[in-house]
Amino acid sequence: MLLSVTPLSILAIVMTILIASPFEAHAAKAPSLIETVEAALVSDGVFDRDEARQYTDAFRAELAGYAFDILSSANKAEGAEVLLSVLAEGSFDGAPIERTVRLASAAYVAVRRGSPPEVVEGIALYGFSRDISAGMIEAWANGYNDCVKNGVPADIAEDLVYNAFRRRWDIKTYNTLKWGLVDAAKAGFDMEDFQAYLMGHYLKKPKSPGAAVSKALRYFRGLGGKKPEIPAYSGSFIPRHERKSMEEKIAERERAEALRRKTPSTGDKRDGEKDTAKGKSLMESGEGFLDRIERQYRRFLGAPYVWGGETRAGTDCSGFVQTVFARVGINLPRVSREQWKAGRFVGQGDLRRGDLVFFRTVGGRVSHVGILTDSSKKTFIHASSSKGVTFSNLTSKYYSRRYAGARRVVPEGYAGLDLLTELACVRF
Repeated sequence: MLLSVTPLSILAIVMTILIASPFEAHAAKAPSLIETVEAALVSDGVFDRDEARQYTDAFRAELAGYAFDILSSANKAEGAEVLLSVLAEGSFDGAPIERTVRLASAAYVAVRRGSPPEVVEGIALYGFSRDISAGMIEAWANGYNDCVKNGVPADIAEDLVYNAFRRRWDIKTYNTLKWGLVDAAKAGFDMEDFQAYLMGHYLKKPKSPGAAVSKALRYFRGLGGKKPEIPAYSGSFIPRHERKSMEEKIAERERAEALRRKTPSTGDKRDGEKDTAKGKSLMESGEGFLDRIERQYRRFLGAPYVWGGETRAGTDCSGFVQTVFARVGINLPRVSREQWKAGRFVGQGDLRRGDLVFFRTVGGRVSHVGILTDSSKKTFIHASSSKGVTFSNLTSKYYSRRYAGARRVVPEGYAGLDLLTELACVRF
């Protein structure tokens, strides 16, 4: 990742400020948390002097004794990085300083106590749409970790956190359902079916999570190879039948692109004829390729922020981008720092509708992504942590100063790309 920031680079930012002479270098081996935050606010270039002072004062009050932590260990340095990332997310959407500082501080404490940094970062962003406590952030992050370490798929563990947030579960309820998923994974049950069965029944009568878990485990143990009867349940992840359809569309698009480039078919004649027919269908569709992308991202408008989400029920920024492009046959990585490596770099003067646009957190790490919707108006669509999927402008203060760059992932010339007229696709 070209613009990645490591815990050591965070320390380096502050060391250059703290070390005034060779005689002082020995005493200033590592900065404190509040010194790191203050230095990052100044070097970020987004906040004016008064804003930086307000944030610093608020962090001193909220962090209390933690403010003077010396960042000499990995978990403290990683916690500082997560704190700065949450701070950036709050400033993107103009969230109140008090709320941003409270969430960022809670995230630091959770990581300092051993919770996984990337998980804490995603979960903490829920707090921009509704108040959540530091204890909840820590419990949900550790619970997610317990799940994946014991074989529960990541998207199902993320869905459990999503339900805990949305349904306002207490920690006991969350933990009971968590261990139910772990037991199911250890038993080798189909986890998507088990999740849907457990949640589908429990959410209808949310009285006793323990009883719901026991009922689900008994039911699956007694199936004897029969297909389970699954109640209707819509989670935050894409069901496998939909994912299979998307994968087929990606494969179809890749075959069409190979045909466009006159790549010889590797299959027999019959397979080649099928590929040609599918490729012709895609290439000669009456709807332009960028119009298809627009049709997909507009379906997400208003969807709330959901960490790990990838559906219209809720999504995060990279899940939104990945799903939109998958539905038109383009495969992208799941997380923004990997999406930053996809396609090819595009200069700011050459931006085109459908390009991916990326933004840095405080300190320099790429952590946010959106899709350009109008190159002349500089508008883009993205999943905001407080507003959900919405339109924003590259010229706004926080986005323009933290703009990292753009990547073009739509194949050049594909489906008459250069012949399409720009649409006025943003209406305020």
